[in-house]
Amino acid sequence: MFLLLLQLHLQLFKWMQENNKLDVSSYSHYMRFMANNLDAAEMLQLYHSIQDESARKNILVCNSVLGCLIKKGKFDSGMKLFRQMQLDGLVPDPVTYSTVWHFILNLVTCFPYIFENELLLINSACLKL
Repeated sequence: MFLLLLQLHLQLFKWMQENNKLDVSSYSHYMRFMANNLDAAEMLQLYHSIQDESARKNILVCNSVLGCLIKKGKFDSGMKLFRQMQLDGLVPDPVTYSTVWHFILNLVTCFPYIFENELLLINSACLKL
């Protein structure tokens, strides 16, 4: 059943792409739906293939891609996208920060000795707030 739904989703997306019917919501939904079925390289390829600049630079689309990269453990790619979002003028929203923060916490939990200095800096910055 799931494979049938996946195939239908792919066919619909391709049809929409071929007929210039895609918008921000279409890309965002498709990327979230396909996050478990595409690898990080395929997700980035899809993102970079978006012709409409306003859709490619939309926070919903970027968050969908960022979430996929983080789920796949592609921290470097995710942080590059996050930096590019900021350079493109996008203002991260709470979803963006939550996604990035979640991954950072996972890294710190797995490799605390690597991030000892950063944790001290973050802790002192938080205490000043």
